[in-house]
Amino acid sequence: MSKKKRKDKSNSLRRLSDMQDCGDGDDDIHVLALVRGQQHFIWLYTAENREAVRQSIGRFASNPDLTEFDWYHAALLSQKLRDEEGEAGK
Repeated sequence: MSKKKRKDKSNSLRRLSDMQDCGDGDDDIHVLALVRGQQHFIWLYTAENREAVRQSIGRFASNPDLTEFDWYHAALLSQKLRDEEGEAGK
């Protein structure tokens, strides 16, 4: 069976929440992803390590070797984390 690659020419930001429910709700695995051309930046995290994801995003943005990821993208992803944090608090 062959798989066709879907080519996305636009820059897109995608977030999938609560991808896996592990029972009590505190262990939900979240996915935060940025797709830019052929580059895919993906973080899997729980509520407990959300701050580590923020720090990782900052390290990526400050890395001059990652030309497809800059502070603008870091701000978008950080906002998605804050939005999700607010939703979880409801």
